[in-house]
This record gives sequence, C-alpha cells and structure tokens, in this order.
Amino acid sequence: MALQRLLATRLSFAAIGMALLATQGCGGGPGEDVGSTSSSVTTRKGVDYSWGRPSPSGLRADGYTFAARYLSYDTTGKNLSAGEAKALEGAGVDVVANWENSGTAALGGYAQGVSDARSAESEAVADGMPAGRPIYFSVDFDAQPSDQGTINAYFDGVASVLGRGRTGAYGGY
Repeated sequence: MALQRLLATRLSFAAIGMALLATQGCGGGPGEDVGSTSSSVTTRKGVDYSWGRPSPSGLRADGYTFAARYLSYDTTGKNLSAGEAKALEGAGVDVVANWENSGTAALGGYAQGVSDARSAESEAVADGMPAGRPIYFSVDFDAQPSDQGTINAYFDGVASVLGRGRTGAYGGY
C-alpha cells in the first residue's frame, strides 16, 4: 500500500462504495460534516464526532445516513457505546467504527496493529456492530515516506486479526 494511497483515504472512502459506508476527518465538536459518497445508485451523507453527541433523530432529519464513531481505550466519553450505536441505528443512521487510541499508533508496527485490532474488535462486538463490518484505524499525523514500512507492518498486524477485507485506514491527506 503506497503512502500516498494510504493517507489519501480521508478523501477517498468512496472506494468502499456500496459495500458499506464512507467517512473522513476527526471531528471534536457536535458534528463535523464529512461530505458524501456517491455511486450510480446512491448518495450518502455522513458525520464524524467524538465527545459531542448530536441527536440521532436530528442527524437523520438533517439528511445524515452514517456517523463515524470512535473506539479506543479512552474513558472520558469519546467512544461509541452500545446504547448510542442502538440509537443511531434505530434512527436510520449507520455506524462506521474508527479505532483511534493514538493518532500515531501505526508507528508501533505489526505488534501494535495486532493489539489494536483485537481491542477494536472487542469494543465493536460489545457495541453491537454487525459481524463482518470493516473497522478503520487512524493514521492521524503527517506521515513521511520513511514511515511507510512501519505503517505497512501496522496494517499487516491489523489484517492478521480482522482480515484484509475488514481493515480500513483513516487519516489525513
């Protein structure tokens, strides 16, 4: 996976297209509009947020059909909960899971990827995420070409737990 391709995922989540959902960014406020994805069949509008909690029914009323929500070791309220996931789904807003305990975790290589994937999978299951849904992993720093090998190793570690088809990258440009 080339560094440019990996880091461009913030702008190109449409690649997962109709298979599931799309997202970008790391919003910290009540909700950051992250744009929409499109195909010949559908267009979807999504939002990304961490500590802020917009109303699921309000999101849906504003035309949002998916929300990117966080999984991590955080205990201050950043993470998706099972109740929130249920409320979002009940309002017709699908959930995209993004593991981000540290924006630079990918610099931890293969072992860190394995550890993060296991933790993310555990949290996703506890929150009621459907089996087989991809989980995204943050690369939330200005990675350099010299970081590519370590980042590749991290995602190889993630994929060793989740499988390549369920492994997503979430990052800047």
